[in-house]
Amino acid sequence: IHQLVDGSCPPDFVSIDTEGSSVELFLAFPFHLAIPKAFCVEYDDEGDTVMQKATDCDYELMYQSPENMVLVRKESK
Repeated sequence: IHQLVDGSCPPDFVSIDTEGSSVELFLAFPFHLAIPKAFCVEYDDEGDTVMQKATDCDYELMYQSPENMVLVRKESK
C-alpha cells in the first residue's frame, strides 16, 4: 500500500476487497500520506475492528451490506 500511496496524488476513494486480507490492509493504510474521502472495505466478519480504526481516523459508516462497509470522512459529507 505504501508504494501505491506516496502522497503525490492522494486518492479520493479506496476500495479494498482482497479476499481475506482486506481488514489487515485497511488497518495498514498510510493515513499519514493520504486521507481519502471514502473507503469501501470488505470487512470479513471484523466490522468492529474496521469501525474502531475508521472512528479513530474520523470516518463514519454510510452504508453496510453483509460483506462491505462504505466509510466517509466526516468533513467530506
